[in-house]
Amino acid sequence: MDTVDDNRLMTAVRDGDLDGIGVLFERYHAPLVGYFRRMCGSSELSEDLAQETFWRILRYRRTYDASRPFRAWMYQIARNLMYDHAKKQKSANRVFDDRVEVDSESFAQPDCDVGREVERADSKELLKQALAKLPLEKRELIVMCRFEEMPYAEIAPMFNCSVGTLKVRLFRALQDLKIVFEELGGKQIA
Repeated sequence: MDTVDDNRLMTAVRDGDLDGIGVLFERYHAPLVGYFRRMCGSSELSEDLAQETFWRILRYRRTYDASRPFRAWMYQIARNLMYDHAKKQKSANRVFDDRVEVDSESFAQPDCDVGREVERADSKELLKQALAKLPLEKRELIVMCRFEEMPYAEIAPMFNCSVGTLKVRLFRALQDLKIVFEELGGKQIA
């Protein structure tokens, strides 16, 4: 996924050539659904929020600033949408339920025995529970940095902070995740 191409496509969409939105949808629909699934746990809601994100991209296309990466702008829209949904749910800190998704590929290892697979499945479930117990902003930061693998430079403006501050916040969020994981009975992490 080439940022230059994304920016050019979105610039064309902004200027009235709506053909590019289909290409952007193909590139980013699945990553957005994954992002929302990790944040809220519901496949159906994740799909709805991803669709709504693209609807808002079209609606607000004239506000797109080509000097900023498209992906960062898109995730800012997704983030705002998630917070809008949170307001509707009338819950400030625990927006979504405990059904947070964690990629199974993160835990899959070739050539492992059944005992280790069961242990990994248990750890995966505990990790999902621990992630769900974090405040929304910390959960979101971990999802963007670790699961979506977005560059810090793209994420920092979304959190209105510098890259250095973002790294500190991520470190603290990961420390909190570690504590909650261990409190839930997960193996102690060094």
